[in-house]
Amino acid sequence: MLFRFTRVRLKAEWLLPAAAAALLILYTWCSGFNLRGSIMGSYPYFSYTFDDFSPKAAAESLGLEEPPEGADLRDVYEAYQAETRGIRYASILLDTERVSFILLDFLAAFLLGSLFRKRRMGQFLSAGYSRGQIFLSLTLTYYLWVILMWWAASSFLLARFHLSFAPEEGEFFRTTQLAWFCNVLFNASLAYLAFLLLCRPLPAFLAALGAWILLKSVSPPMSSSPLVILGVKKTIGEPDPWEPGMDLSSLIAGNWITLVFFLAVLAAAWLSFRKREFP
Repeated sequence: MLFRFTRVRLKAEWLLPAAAAALLILYTWCSGFNLRGSIMGSYPYFSYTFDDFSPKAAAESLGLEEPPEGADLRDVYEAYQAETRGIRYASILLDTERVSFILLDFLAAFLLGSLFRKRRMGQFLSAGYSRGQIFLSLTLTYYLWVILMWWAASSFLLARFHLSFAPEEGEFFRTTQLAWFCNVLFNASLAYLAFLLLCRPLPAFLAALGAWILLKSVSPPMSSSPLVILGVKKTIGEPDPWEPGMDLSSLIAGNWITLVFFLAVLAAAWLSFRKREFP
């Protein structure tokens, strides 16, 4: 019955998954915005910048070791990528932190807000679907898209910009990846809660955005806030924040805060949904 309701709803509103897919692509594109236009993330841009340089001169200007005999500009670029992988990774995390919420707020508007328009909820209840089935269906659909957005962006961007990690850096990588996911989950849950409590798309969208801006304004860069991923506010051109041995306690605390917030949001959303009257 649960999957039947989800299938009926998505078949009747085929624009919803199409819009969600468009947001997924936009999220991935925005998350690598700074790198694509820099010598760190784009070989065409790198080769254009150092077109008049010999490989040795290019390496020297970038502070790299002298390339071996026979090396070309591509070899220098790959060495530079390895040298700057910390700032490139930090740039991706910073980009995703900036764009996550607004895109997730739109995702909630498409996947959740449409249920509360034109008395559609009352129609589903009249058709024999229980509140539990409807709530579980809309919740699973929404959060599965959220997980897909994070996984697709993370997998694509790590491969696109050739970011790899040594075994001894595994803990740093896993913790920062989890912090990235928790940042997305926290933002998604904030939007989810607004739509389930207010049940009116525009007020819910604006309320969620206002709440995010308020929380963001009171969250210092170095804190346990789930709104901050890496905990180091760096951009391209600033010193490399790559420190596999850095203190990760604030990120771990932020991950636990996200888990508690997520469970509290689900409980509050269900209590509100169960008692609400739908025309």
